[in-house]
Amino acid sequence: MPIDIPVFQYKKELVEDFTADFIPETARAFQAQRLTTKVPKYGISEWNSDLTESQQHLKEYVDQYLPFDHLVNIKLHHPHRQGSMHVDFGIPEDNPELYEHNSSMEPCGFRMIIQGTRQGDLAVMTDTETVIPVMPESTDWYVIGHTNVRHGNTQYCPDRYVLFCHGWINKEKHTELLERSMQLYNDFAVWNRL
Repeated sequence: MPIDIPVFQYKKELVEDFTADFIPETARAFQAQRLTTKVPKYGISEWNSDLTESQQHLKEYVDQYLPFDHLVNIKLHHPHRQGSMHVDFGIPEDNPELYEHNSSMEPCGFRMIIQGTRQGDLAVMTDTETVIPVMPESTDWYVIGHTNVRHGNTQYCPDRYVLFCHGWINKEKHTELLERSMQLYNDFAVWNRL
């Protein structure tokens, strides 16, 4: 579902500052740049101390608008090949407490399209079909089930950059943001059709 968060003004600069420093083990189709400290087993992390100017703007923006009490992982993803369908919380047994917390807060996988198309690069699986979502022009943000929604990039998209955000959710702020976004973007949301 698209999320009611204002457009970030430094997206072009984030792409210019992108440095592929690793390939995620659970999403091997992406090169990634970690903007938070690396903590094993989905531990609580902090923003890196060597952020560029655009990344510092991003830090302030994420801290202001996303409903996190604690960060786990903030990183930029850039595909280097077509990806397979996957669920983002790849190894639940590494942090059962965080997995249970995220499961109870779904949808809680926040993503921002930094660059790329607004339809056609992402596929989402429901219980009955695979859907290609459409993003409105008024926001770059969407939320996806972090523990329970299979999704993947449908093709190799060399110009696509996405901000991946994972953390401990503040229930009150999260609920308010989801309710507000549902009123605005219900027609864009992908629902399971049981």
